[in-house]
Amino acid sequence: MSASRCPNCDAPLTTTEAAGEACPDCATPLADSLPFAPAVDDPLPTPRPRRSRWTFPAGLAVGILLALTGATGAWWAWGPAPFPVDGVTPAAAQPVAEIPSPPADEVTRQAELLQRARAAAERAEALRVETEKAVTSARERLQTALGEVAAAEAERSAAEERLRAVHGKEAEAGVVKARAAAQQADIQRVVAERALADVQARLHAAKAKEDQARQSEAAARTARTDAERALADARNKLQTTRDQHAEADRQLAAIRGRLQAAKDQAAAADRELAQKKTRLADLDRAILAKAAKTAAGSPTPDTGTKPAGGFVRDWLVVGPFPAPDRKGHDIAFPPEAEPVDPKKEYKAATGTLRWQHHGSPADYIDFEKLFKTQDPAVAYAVCWVRPDRPRRISLNLGSNDGIKVWVGGKVIADRAVSRSAAPGQDRASCELAAGWNEVRVKIDNQGGPWGFYFDVRDAATDRPPSGLEFTATPPEPKGKK
Repeated sequence: MSASRCPNCDAPLTTTEAAGEACPDCATPLADSLPFAPAVDDPLPTPRPRRSRWTFPAGLAVGILLALTGATGAWWAWGPAPFPVDGVTPAAAQPVAEIPSPPADEVTRQAELLQRARAAAERAEALRVETEKAVTSARERLQTALGEVAAAEAERSAAEERLRAVHGKEAEAGVVKARAAAQQADIQRVVAERALADVQARLHAAKAKEDQARQSEAAARTARTDAERALADARNKLQTTRDQHAEADRQLAAIRGRLQAAKDQAAAADRELAQKKTRLADLDRAILAKAAKTAAGSPTPDTGTKPAGGFVRDWLVVGPFPAPDRKGHDIAFPPEAEPVDPKKEYKAATGTLRWQHHGSPADYIDFEKLFKTQDPAVAYAVCWVRPDRPRRISLNLGSNDGIKVWVGGKVIADRAVSRSAAPGQDRASCELAAGWNEVRVKIDNQGGPWGFYFDVRDAATDRPPSGLEFTATPPEPKGKK
């Protein structure tokens, strides 16, 4: 007879069943609700093998875990390696042909991408190692839990064997102890099952981490492949740019060669021009000498005023202002922008320059003879003309080299040329107002002989006009005697 009944289903319970945790029929917990109080006249129960309701689920879970553990070990032992060996993937382990470095900004960006990919691969590898450690720890805990479960089952079997071996009232103490041992074994089994559940949860978490690590590794490999492709494209572009630069350098060298040839030709032309100027200067001197002989016996002009026509020979001159770059025609030296002051002095590389009167014995105003130089330079000549009435005149000009003429402050001729002087090379006309009109001439020399012709003609008849007075002395301002 049973000593107790289930408080839920009223099923009879043996002493061993009443000492268990739950009713075998309805699974109602019995540890706290049924105190063990066997009847005095109850015979000792016959021990029989008891199959716990947790035996099948625990065995199934253990079998599944063992199967998963075996499959995982086989996969890691004989399956393909999911992670790179020694931090290098097979694709990345292939040697890369040497390619010239890309531009600094593109190479830096691609190198940063490659570095990030490598860092992601390293993090994935570290996560994989950590996952492997977690799996190993979980396996160890599982083995420990299984050992504890086996020990608990062994102790419970031993307690039941001892319970079956006890007879009579003397065995009551052993039954109590066996019941306590069985309860303790059940508690240990519950603890072991909880530990097993915890191990399973950790195993699932480790697998999730492993999957995440594999995904991270795949993403890192993809990023690294993209970075390597971008780096190869950048290197190809750099090589193309270098080829273009090399071609540009070759073209530039050819252009420089042609430019040097042109410079040599220009230098030869300059030398030939200087020789021609020298010959023309000799001819000019011969003509001037002949004209001087023809004009022998005529009075030498003075600084006073005189009626004149034709070539003007008396001038107030200042110079030379050096122009080593042969661009003196475009440079406005002080005598060009300031009012004429015969007492004014100017500082130049050749020293202090002053205004001086020059009366030429011939129609050609020879600056080479006057200034004793053939270097590139600029000189100015000034005179004043007073007509008997307002009138229009024509000027026939010749120069070696460039010439610029102002009449009454207005530019009437401006020729930046390189040539030998001859009368009538340029023609210009202007109006002369009543009173004194200032005439200012600028001559720039590019090397060799230099000077100018200044021939005044009547605009209507093209003959030397009458009724004009010229002077190289600045006239007194109006209102002064």
